[in-house]
Amino acid sequence: MRQASPLPFFLILVLLAVPIWLASPRLGLMPALHIPVSDLALAFTPAIAALCAVAMADGRSGFVRLLVTPFRSFSSSTYLGLAAAIASPWLLYLAAWAVAHLAGSPFPLPAGRVAKVIMLFPLFMALALGEELGWTAHALEALETRCGPLGASLLLALPWWVGHLPSMAAIGVDATGMAWWLLGAMALRVLMTALYHASANRLLVVLTFHAMLNLARLAIFPAQGAHYVPSYQTTSYLLAGACALFVVLVTKGRLFCDGTARGKDAVG
Repeated sequence: MRQASPLPFFLILVLLAVPIWLASPRLGLMPALHIPVSDLALAFTPAIAALCAVAMADGRSGFVRLLVTPFRSFSSSTYLGLAAAIASPWLLYLAAWAVAHLAGSPFPLPAGRVAKVIMLFPLFMALALGEELGWTAHALEALETRCGPLGASLLLALPWWVGHLPSMAAIGVDATGMAWWLLGAMALRVLMTALYHASANRLLVVLTFHAMLNLARLAIFPAQGAHYVPSYQTTSYLLAGACALFVVLVTKGRLFCDGTARGKDAVG
């Protein structure tokens, strides 16, 4: 199933997301998660937009194929991908904490928070599904046929970044923090695409990585009020950027994608 153009997906996404963005200030914040309430609804707009776009292009069969994408059978590479998806966010944010701490931002690791946030794993997996069924399983494939995996990752980072700006504004992030998040968005999209293709396009790997990013950040980063200490966020974006650059250089921009495997396995 190939979407001829990614444009319908993005148009539907805008129509769904803008009303929620406008309502965000009235809905308030969830201080325990450091996110606005509107994020819970916005997280599902990419999946809804993708399902609508696919249904218009391919009818019921395409709708069903996209919907069952997360439940595809495992391969040996899936297990390795899952191990990387689980471990790498924790390593990334622990490294960010260590660097920020050594650089003079001496907040202790939040004691006892890991056990509490692990209970949120089903919630974060559901939110990741709402995003990645659209971003990865659908839009990534349509963009890759035009500009390759690296170009597609960087292009997807832009709407992903824009979609988070109202949320960041709601929790008091300034323009500098939003600019740093653009670097983080590009780096994380590159890493997710690499994991996706390295695991033979198993969406479950990307879902796990996305969920673990949220869990590890919530467990590790100190917060002031409703948002994280900016130096820790900025450090994590820089480290993610370094990791993404390493992957790009090692794979020469192919991001573990040989084209043949993508054509056989992709469903987005």
